[in-house]
Amino acid sequence: MVQEQMSSISRLITSCEEVLSQLGEYRGQLGDWKTHHLQLQDRLYALVEQNKSAMKLLELEDTSVVDMTTQGEEGKTQLQAMLGSLNTVNTAQEVFMTINEVDQCNMEVENWLRKCQELFPDVKTVHTSVKVQETIREALEMMTTETGATADTVHLGDSASSIMNKVQEITGEIHQKQLTVEDLHRMREPVKRLVEAGRVLAVQEDQDGRRSARITLQDGQLYLHPLLRQPTPTHAHTLQVTLLHSLVLLTLLTY
Repeated sequence: MVQEQMSSISRLITSCEEVLSQLGEYRGQLGDWKTHHLQLQDRLYALVEQNKSAMKLLELEDTSVVDMTTQGEEGKTQLQAMLGSLNTVNTAQEVFMTINEVDQCNMEVENWLRKCQELFPDVKTVHTSVKVQETIREALEMMTTETGATADTVHLGDSASSIMNKVQEITGEIHQKQLTVEDLHRMREPVKRLVEAGRVLAVQEDQDGRRSARITLQDGQLYLHPLLRQPTPTHAHTLQVTLLHSLVLLTLLTY
């Protein structure tokens, strides 16, 4: 009985050591992620600062537009007044004085028109505003798409798997739920693991039904197997293709 108890305790100690090692590795991963979040946070702050700078430029541009609008309205009012004055002149002296005033007014309005053409739009302001808007919009759209996945959609498979294997399974599910040809072309690590695990299938649906083909990785090259009428595994990641695209896939995705 003593020997059995000692063997049982030794097995538990070994199991504890294995799990403690997994926890240490997992904590290292958590630390890396926290560092990444801080780095991303800094980039987000930088993006917010860029947005503030763009808004300041827009405010300055708007102030300039308001000032020039005021000058334009004043010039227009003066021109209208000159028209009225020309309609009421009765003597040569009045005509001479009014024409001098008209010339001066015309010159000021022409200068205003030229300034408007030279000043607006300010290239830096418009370019900065558009680029910052596009960058933020793309970031927000990507964030909305990526955070749409929830833990309920993740299947961990074998509960006896190591902690880090489960982590890799989760990250693979979250980031690669919808596979594209570009995902296979880039062949990042999560996608590579899915392909190596045989969980990536090319699927074709037409009037004859649904067919699927395995995509495997051998010696650094992707291979598309024949399309067959077969059940699609529950946790498989699929890629929609046509027969023509299937043929092209072999050429485009060769490493």
